[in-house]
Amino acid sequence: MMWFIKNKIESIVLSFIKMKYPFVKWGEKIKIYGYPLLQFHKNADIYIGDHVILQSKAADNMVGLFKKCSIYVGANAKFCINNFSGMSGVSIYCVNNIYIGKFVNIGGNVCIWDTNFHPIYSEDRRVHNISKIKTAPIYIHDDVFIGANSIILKGVTIG
Repeated sequence: MMWFIKNKIESIVLSFIKMKYPFVKWGEKIKIYGYPLLQFHKNADIYIGDHVILQSKAADNMVGLFKKCSIYVGANAKFCINNFSGMSGVSIYCVNNIYIGKFVNIGGNVCIWDTNFHPIYSEDRRVHNISKIKTAPIYIHDDVFIGANSIILKGVTIG
């Protein structure tokens, strides 16, 4: 009986997320465990494929999750998670383009960031010169496994 209640709650959470972000292209049979932190800009191009899993519950992943899944996709960014891919406690920050292929497994606490967040040089940081912030696409191709606590930075291709 407990599994039925758990599945119903997870289904309600996913329904709420889909209502909050109707502009996202949602696949079928997505599984959300726990409560992910999601922030999607309405002018972003976002696709979350069939059978994608977002695991945010530390109790269900004994790798030692430090946090929930958190995914930010900014204005005019492109973000794609293809079919049958899954992640646990991942931190994704997309302001340019992040592509995740099919059958990709992303281990606990992985960070995937396509931006430096701030200028590299102190002179530019002091005057908040945001034009000096570097971004570059990230491509993670089909069947890739990314181990726990890895960091994938801008401009990286894996596959």
